[in-house]
Amino acid sequence: MTEEESPKISELVARGRADIRQYIHASGAYALGLAEGFRGSRGIRPHPAFAGRREYGNVIRNPRKTIRKRKQSMKILISQPNHEGDLEQLQTELALDYDFDAVLFPEGYIKDKDNVARACALANKYKKMIITGYRDNNKDRALIINQYGEIILERAKSPMNVRLYTPSAVEVNGSKIGYLLCVELLQGLLGLEEYDTGLAYIAHPIGVGMFSEEQFDEWISEAKRIAVKYNTMILGTSHADGSYRNCGISIPISYCIDRVGEPVFIAKNDLRTRIINLKTKEYEFIARALV
Repeated sequence: MTEEESPKISELVARGRADIRQYIHASGAYALGLAEGFRGSRGIRPHPAFAGRREYGNVIRNPRKTIRKRKQSMKILISQPNHEGDLEQLQTELALDYDFDAVLFPEGYIKDKDNVARACALANKYKKMIITGYRDNNKDRALIINQYGEIILERAKSPMNVRLYTPSAVEVNGSKIGYLLCVELLQGLLGLEEYDTGLAYIAHPIGVGMFSEEQFDEWISEAKRIAVKYNTMILGTSHADGSYRNCGISIPISYCIDRVGEPVFIAKNDLRTRIINLKTKEYEFIARALV
């Protein structure tokens, strides 16, 4: 993909900038800086992309009011890629000749803001939503890109000693999607209470595999509790490679738990890509793995 094919992030989020405030859900939106020169409560401020943003993040409303909203068919591709510097594995999955609406990739799969812009271009090209996370200044951040290549959720990762950062849910085509970034799973039971009704599902991008069998069991148990409390499905995935703090021990994980806490599938050291229909709970394997 050439630089010409990769629009700036500021251009991607600035559509409908005549009054972009209505598309940004955060107090003090003028400080977020996700678009250059948008009008905030203190006048025009010419911010570069991502400059001066708040750590609580933002939800950007879809300005495409002329497009009729429809309920998603809830088919999600769940991938366990290797860490990489480009987006080759993401593009490979998006280009698959299968029926799905969104892809779930791990925390930190996208390495920098330049690749965020490239991911936006890929989402628009293939008309698929991308749920993942990215790295910025060696910090993990949440990221959801809609099927038009627009960033609809972006925020910092919540520290463990505070309440879960907001926003942790976003509406997409009439469905509300919850979001927990890796270890935020352990904050989700209380942290998602403001979204306690109407979540279509909760997405859980995970950085690397579990460092022990005990951690694997603990995270699956917590995911079940969250699914039951919020009466919704939760699905997560990690990278195929890497380990927590480079400890050398990693159990790659991918899972889906239904709204009553029963596993739809739990993958341990099983790196196959899956496409799951969240309405029927049926899933299929892709014939080949990326790794």
